[in-house]
Amino acid sequence: MAERLNDITKYRRRKRKYSRTRLAATALLIAAVVIAFYFNRDNIADTVKGWFNPNYGVEIFADGFPVMLPGSVSYDFGRIGGNLLLLTDTYLYVYDLSGGQILSGAHGYSSPVFRTSRDKALVFDSNYYDMSVWTRTGKQCAVKLEHKIMQADIGITGAFAAITASESYASTVLVYDEKGEWLYSRNFVDEYATAVHFSEDGNQNIAVAAVGEDGGMLRSRVYFLRTDDTDDIIWRADLPPGDFALGCFVRGKHVVVVSDQSVSSFDSATGELAGSYNFGGTGTLADFCAGDNYLALTLDNATTGDRHLQTVKITGEFEADTIFSYEKVAIFSDMVYTLEGERGLSRRRTPGLTITGEVKLTDDYASLIVVNNAAFFLGGDKIAAEEYAGAGY
Repeated sequence: MAERLNDITKYRRRKRKYSRTRLAATALLIAAVVIAFYFNRDNIADTVKGWFNPNYGVEIFADGFPVMLPGSVSYDFGRIGGNLLLLTDTYLYVYDLSGGQILSGAHGYSSPVFRTSRDKALVFDSNYYDMSVWTRTGKQCAVKLEHKIMQADIGITGAFAAITASESYASTVLVYDEKGEWLYSRNFVDEYATAVHFSEDGNQNIAVAAVGEDGGMLRSRVYFLRTDDTDDIIWRADLPPGDFALGCFVRGKHVVVVSDQSVSSFDSATGELAGSYNFGGTGTLADFCAGDNYLALTLDNATTGDRHLQTVKITGEFEADTIFSYEKVAIFSDMVYTLEGERGLSRRRTPGLTITGEVKLTDDYASLIVVNNAAFFLGGDKIAAEEYAGAGY
């Protein structure tokens, strides 16, 4: 996060001509990808319904956990339908909820990152050219792009989008259908697209957050675009002056943008501002994730040394604040789950962030996801599981 803030500070101080601005596109977008990858917003945000889960009703845990990790340089962890997805530097694995391996597939990417939507996963080679769509049965399609991929997303229909950068444009957004056929593209001449997200209604509209300059001042903007029409801009709206857009989400009737200073919510039909909350006075943004009706923010206050957990409604209204120590935060059905050192796993109810239960953990874990009535943890050498039903929840 410190490197990301340094990039923002340098960007604000630059006074340069358009041609020099465009040359900085690649470095700026790479930083945005790192932040988005770290936040991993979509992998912990979608609610898993039973009918998306091929293993719904199976005995959770059985004898399959912990799952020992294969030897790799890096790991990432998420959900694909009602199953667990593990991405390493060489392979993509899918496990059922009893720890049984469903899929093992080599992706062949140098710097793999994934996004999921329901029962599909989009895997792309960050800062390279390749991307592919996977299900629990294997690879469904693959695309090689002309320019390097900086960011990507996949929608509920299986359509997927990529943000690229080139010498001709600061950034380009491209959309493909579920078979990998090109659908749409839009070039941004002097704005750097930092995030893209599909609408949830299946119509393949997309929200794009972009960063540019206006009179020497940093300016961020969000676009809501239809990908099936040449008259593609449904609306566009500006964020507060000086904000650097980090991520965007489409939740029901709202398009929500998180910057380094604030949360802004816009009406998805009109683009009118529904609400906004500036958290800059509380601390520096360290992490964020989105649930169905709330966002969870974690903020570090350098003056007091406190770490804050805050919830903000999808409509942009501040909801609650508490001081805590954390390692990872996730939202599932608007319940906030935190890994908090010796306290272990805590579950907090929204609204209010009241702790409704805790589970002590015997090992340290880097991340967690929640599926049905169980929490799954990624540690240094294994995937572990805890069933929270009957444990104070």
